Amino acid sequence: MFYLEKLDGNTKTDLSNYVISYDWSGDLGQAGRKLNFTLAYTNAKKDKRWINSVVRMGDTVHFYYVDEESEKKQQYDLFTGRVFMHSRNSESYTAEYVAYDNLIYLSKNKVTIKFDDISISGVIQQVCNDIGISIGSMCEGLDRHISFIADNQSGTQAIQKALEIAHQWNGYRYHFYLAPDGKLNVVKLGDDKVANYTASDETNLKGCSYSESIEDMVNSVVIVDKAGQIIGYADNTEDQQAYGRMLTYSKYDEKQTTEIQAKGLIKRTAYNCKLSAIGNIQCIAGYTISISDEQVIGDYIIKSDSHKIENNIHTMDLDIAYTDHQPDNTAYVSTGITPITKGTKQTGSSNVTGDLSTAEQAMNGYQSQYGRNGCVDVATHTAAYYSPFAKQEANNGVVDVPTLYKDADAKGLVVPFSEANVEPGDMIGVNGTDGVYHVVVAEGNGYGCFANCSSVNGGTAMHQGSYYDQFSGTNPTFIIKTSRG
Repeated sequence: MFYLEKLDGNTKTDLSNYVISYDWSGDLGQAGRKLNFTLAYTNAKKDKRWINSVVRMGDTVHFYYVDEESEKKQQYDLFTGRVFMHSRNSESYTAEYVAYDNLIYLSKNKVTIKFDDISISGVIQQVCNDIGISIGSMCEGLDRHISFIADNQSGTQAIQKALEIAHQWNGYRYHFYLAPDGKLNVVKLGDDKVANYTASDETNLKGCSYSESIEDMVNSVVIVDKAGQIIGYADNTEDQQAYGRMLTYSKYDEKQTTEIQAKGLIKRTAYNCKLSAIGNIQCIAGYTISISDEQVIGDYIIKSDSHKIENNIHTMDLDIAYTDHQPDNTAYVSTGITPITKGTKQTGSSNVTGDLSTAEQAMNGYQSQYGRNGCVDVATHTAAYYSPFAKQEANNGVVDVPTLYKDADAKGLVVPFSEANVEPGDMIGVNGTDGVYHVVVAEGNGYGCFANCSSVNGGTAMHQGSYYDQFSGTNPTFIIKTSRG
């Protein structure tokens, strides 16, 4: 049996006898769950024996289920929230109410926060603290440090942004919800499965529909800078082989790395599945259920749910997604974009006082794990022997030109290119003949060294011995003064 009560401090008022119907719902794309309930209501002047229930805007209501057939009549708390809407039609004998749980405040409150080198879990904690939401449990995989600006975004948008970055790094999708204790929990999408339940056309399914489409697929992404030069790209070769190439270009977003930006634009096959069934209170958004139908078999994640309880009959409509088709980082080929892994390299010392020859001797023959795309990797490891800035970039795993440029500019180390400004040990940014920016380390007298990352040598650090404008094209554009910092 389902029950509804109004909470006022320690006082509880049972509304169950007034309830005509409940509609309890949730959606992965929205903050919190919603409860629509309809109460019997009439004009007291027409029926003086009738006493209407009193439910006002802002009142707190508690919706729960009691398993009357269990030995201990176990109670399941389903929803606690505030009334946000009320409607009444004088021609009917009902009053309708809409209540939301406390996660509604994540969407109702906006924040402007600059997150600088903070863990994803730290982002969630800070947003919730600012809005007044208590934190419960958080799953593993949220310890990676990120930086971005939440500019006049809702709390929901800020948390979703952080979790989307986590997804782009490790391939997992995440879901956050309000637990019965009123605290926000974060889980990996698909980790929670409805136990001992299968939606089957032989038992509890009323209907099921299924479709799939590649109309919106994107399996190749190219990132370009303001000048239209290509600075990174990503491909899903599996989908390209199966369906043909579907390419999109995007301008570089300085608020994120090219890798995250490109992978975030990849779109795979869109699957749409909906079902109607006899209700089960455990079947809510974020949970996985097993389905056995003529067209649909397997484990599916519930994207949205709507439970209808009327005349003591419980039914539900679910919008679901097949778990095996969730995007996975392993499906991407990062040919122009290299992974950024913090703390994996410990090369060089900020206390090195030797000249460039010290780096040349130590780094000669160094093989970059990023192959022909390893120019930043090679350059930062070389300069790390005399530049504290380069050492920090190398230790932080920076391997793409836009991030290197941005970090150097923040330190005041970037100057426009001119022949007169080049000193031994500087990094020079050149627009290569392949349309992609490269960096080389200047040896002096117009020569570049230790940044030959062409397909010929596969990213081996070696003394180049030629002019940098001959090395990677004819358009040097900027200098990073690693000779001085």
